[in-house]
Amino acid sequence: AGHVGKAREIFERECFDHADSAAAGYLSMMYFKGILPADRDTAIAAARLLWAATRDERPSAAHRLGTQYLSSRDLQVRAEGRRLVQKAQEADYPYAHCVMGILHWQEKAYKQAADDFRRYPQIRQDRKALPMYADTLEKLGRALEAADLYGVMWDSFHQDGAADKARDLYLQAGRPDQALAYAGSGTKGLDAEQLLKLAAACRTASDRKRALDYYRQALDRGVRCRFQIASLLRELGQLREAYETDCAGVQEGETRCGAGVFRYLLTHAEDADVQREWPEDRVDSLALLVENGSLREDIEDIRPALGVRLAEIYFEGRGVARSLRDSARCASWAPNDPKSLFYMGYAADQNQYPLLSREEGVQYIQEAADRGVPEALVDIGDRWERSDMIPRAIVCYQTAYGKGYKPAAIRIGDLYRDGKVGLILGRIPDRKTAQEWYDRGR
Repeated sequence: AGHVGKAREIFERECFDHADSAAAGYLSMMYFKGILPADRDTAIAAARLLWAATRDERPSAAHRLGTQYLSSRDLQVRAEGRRLVQKAQEADYPYAHCVMGILHWQEKAYKQAADDFRRYPQIRQDRKALPMYADTLEKLGRALEAADLYGVMWDSFHQDGAADKARDLYLQAGRPDQALAYAGSGTKGLDAEQLLKLAAACRTASDRKRALDYYRQALDRGVRCRFQIASLLRELGQLREAYETDCAGVQEGETRCGAGVFRYLLTHAEDADVQREWPEDRVDSLALLVENGSLREDIEDIRPALGVRLAEIYFEGRGVARSLRDSARCASWAPNDPKSLFYMGYAADQNQYPLLSREEGVQYIQEAADRGVPEALVDIGDRWERSDMIPRAIVCYQTAYGKGYKPAAIRIGDLYRDGKVGLILGRIPDRKTAQEWYDRGR
């Protein structure tokens, strides 16, 4: 009612004459709120009386008074206020933990602050103290705990910047899956590594479109991630765009992209544009690149076809040194392919494939011939010729030639040249017919 003097008289009488703790609290508050002229000694006496009267029952009184004293500009009064709050904290008064946490945070005593805030049960509902606790944990390097608190700040209070903090700290803590919940606030401040982590988390969560967006942003920041982009495009059914991305990756030195290009060539071999862009010698180079620059999981679905192509390259020495051992090794990636049987069998017959004996090698060649492999037919034909079983040899050669294998025509020409076939007996050379076959074999 404005009768400050009368109020003072009543509070002093009740405080000092009757040890009334409530009166002591009001009296102290009036001094330190500036309602009464400053009289520090009287106020401190009232505070001590308040504490003495309530220490066994109400540590809240000490806390209340201590916080009022802490707002004073007088250092001694503030020290008394701190002592009172500490007394309340010793009595495990919850709000005293919060105040001491704030004091320690302001003093940059982060370990003590973290312990104080941890003991404050309502910390997650306190809009003032929660940011200090989160900042404390962040400065102590406890990124995951700090991220959880920033997440609460965003989810409960929509505090500015909290979502970005939560996202960044979850990424720092290696939890990109949790960071995704706060990634909607924008990616402007993210570096390339953080974008890659978010993209990987999205992919794990089968959110391909979102992952694709993050990978493209990382690409714009200079990260070589065309392989991941192409893989996602294939999963989304955008095969042509995936192929073009892989081609760009190969040109930029991303060797893992080679597998994607090779995969596309297998399924689009009849495409005129593809044939023009990828002549046979370039496909050979690509196959060798894929062999040397891809991981096993990159080529799992194309490994058989890749193996057959590489086996042929090594067998014929196209662009590389001829190696029967490497030819057989690659052929083993497609053990049921008839051409692979020939390459493995031939290498074994030449003692270049230790996984098979020579006898097993011949069996492999024969099986390949039975399944119509021209090279195997010529090899079997050579064996018949060496055994002077010319009719059988020429059947093999002619069958191979009928499949478009021109070296078989040379073998037939040799038989006519040497007089081993023809209408005239006695091994008389038939050079005219031989030349006709040679011409066919060119």
